[in-house]
Amino acid sequence: MSYLQQHADMTLRLDNQTLHIGYPSDGLYIDAPLDGADAAVRGPHASEGMTYTVRSAGQRKILTLMRDGKVLTQGSLELSDDGRVITESWWNAARPTEKGTLVYEK
Repeated sequence: MSYLQQHADMTLRLDNQTLHIGYPSDGLYIDAPLDGADAAVRGPHASEGMTYTVRSAGQRKILTLMRDGKVLTQGSLELSDDGRVITESWWNAARPTEKGTLVYEK
Protein backbone atom coordinates (compact mmCIF):
# COMPACT_ATOMS: atom_id res chain seq x y z
CA MET A 1 0.00 0.00 0.00
CA SER A 2 1.42 3.41 -0.95
CA TYR A 3 1.79 6.33 1.46
CA LEU A 4 -1.09 8.13 -0.27
CA GLN A 5 -3.36 5.08 0.05
CA GLN A 6 -2.43 4.71 3.71
CA HIS A 7 -3.26 8.35 4.41
CA ALA A 8 -6.25 8.73 2.06
CA ASP A 9 -8.59 9.14 5.05
CA MET A 10 -7.79 11.02 8.23
CA THR A 11 -9.93 11.52 11.31
CA LEU A 12 -9.27 14.40 13.69
CA ARG A 13 -10.86 15.23 17.02
CA LEU A 14 -9.81 17.91 19.45
CA ASP A 15 -10.65 16.96 23.02
CA ASN A 16 -9.65 19.43 25.75
CA GLN A 17 -5.91 19.74 25.16
CA THR A 18 -5.42 16.53 23.14
CA LEU A 19 -5.53 16.07 19.38
CA HIS A 20 -6.72 12.61 18.34
CA ILE A 21 -5.45 11.68 14.86
CA GLY A 22 -6.39 8.54 12.99
CA TYR A 23 -5.44 7.09 9.64
CA PRO A 24 -8.02 4.27 9.45
CA SER A 25 -6.77 2.89 6.12
CA ASP A 26 -3.40 2.18 7.74
CA GLY A 27 -4.58 1.52 11.29
CA LEU A 28 -2.37 4.29 12.74
CA TYR A 29 -3.61 6.33 15.70
CA ILE A 30 -2.12 9.12 17.79
CA ASP A 31 -3.40 10.87 20.93
CA ALA A 32 -1.11 13.90 21.20
CA PRO A 33 -1.33 16.64 23.83
CA LEU A 34 -1.15 20.17 22.40
CA ASP A 35 1.73 21.06 24.76
CA GLY A 36 4.41 19.49 22.56
CA ALA A 37 4.90 16.33 24.64
CA ASP A 38 5.78 13.16 22.73
CA ALA A 39 2.87 10.80 22.04
CA ALA A 40 3.29 7.21 20.87
CA VAL A 41 2.16 6.33 17.35
CA ARG A 42 0.01 3.21 17.68
CA GLY A 43 -0.88 0.68 15.03
CA PRO A 44 0.41 -2.32 13.10
CA HIS A 45 2.79 -0.28 10.91
CA ALA A 46 4.16 2.02 13.63
CA SER A 47 7.76 1.28 14.42
CA GLU A 48 8.76 0.79 18.05
CA GLY A 49 9.62 4.14 19.61
CA MET A 50 7.93 6.28 16.94
CA THR A 51 6.46 9.44 18.48
CA TYR A 52 4.39 12.37 17.26
CA THR A 53 4.35 15.84 18.78
CA VAL A 54 1.82 18.63 18.21
CA ARG A 55 1.83 22.25 19.26
CA SER A 56 -0.82 24.89 18.65
CA ALA A 57 0.31 27.74 16.37
CA GLY A 58 -2.86 29.83 16.42
CA GLN A 59 -6.56 29.15 16.07
CA ARG A 60 -6.35 27.29 12.76
CA LYS A 61 -2.83 25.81 12.68
CA ILE A 62 -1.04 23.01 14.51
CA LEU A 63 2.67 22.25 14.10
CA THR A 64 3.72 18.59 13.98
CA LEU A 65 6.92 16.63 14.52
CA MET A 66 7.44 12.89 13.99
CA ARG A 67 10.43 11.10 15.50
CA ASP A 68 11.85 7.63 15.53
CA GLY A 69 14.91 8.28 17.66
CA LYS A 70 15.67 11.24 15.37
CA VAL A 71 13.40 13.79 13.68
CA LEU A 72 11.79 12.20 10.62
CA THR A 73 9.37 14.90 9.54
CA GLN A 74 8.21 18.35 10.54
CA GLY A 75 4.91 19.73 9.35
CA SER A 76 1.59 21.36 10.01
CA LEU A 77 -2.15 20.85 9.95
CA GLU A 78 -4.12 23.91 8.89
CA LEU A 79 -7.90 24.39 8.95
CA SER A 80 -9.49 26.50 6.21
CA ASP A 81 -11.49 29.62 7.06
CA ASP A 82 -14.79 27.82 6.36
CA GLY A 83 -13.79 24.83 8.54
CA ARG A 84 -14.31 22.30 5.73
CA VAL A 85 -10.72 21.63 4.57
CA ILE A 86 -7.58 20.57 6.43
CA THR A 87 -4.25 20.86 4.67
CA GLU A 88 -1.48 18.61 5.99
CA SER A 89 2.02 19.65 4.94
CA TRP A 90 5.29 17.98 5.89
CA TRP A 91 8.96 17.99 5.06
CA ASN A 92 12.00 15.96 5.95
CA ALA A 93 14.03 17.73 8.63
CA ALA A 94 17.27 16.88 6.79
CA ARG A 95 15.91 18.14 3.43
CA PRO A 96 13.42 20.97 4.13
CA THR A 97 13.05 21.85 0.44
CA GLU A 98 11.46 18.43 -0.22
CA LYS A 99 7.84 18.90 0.87
CA GLY A 100 4.58 17.01 0.65
CA THR A 101 0.99 18.15 1.00
CA LEU A 102 -2.33 16.34 1.40
CA VAL A 103 -5.68 18.17 1.37
CA TYR A 104 -8.59 16.60 3.26
CA GLU A 105 -12.18 17.70 2.68
CA LYS A 106 -14.95 17.21 5.18
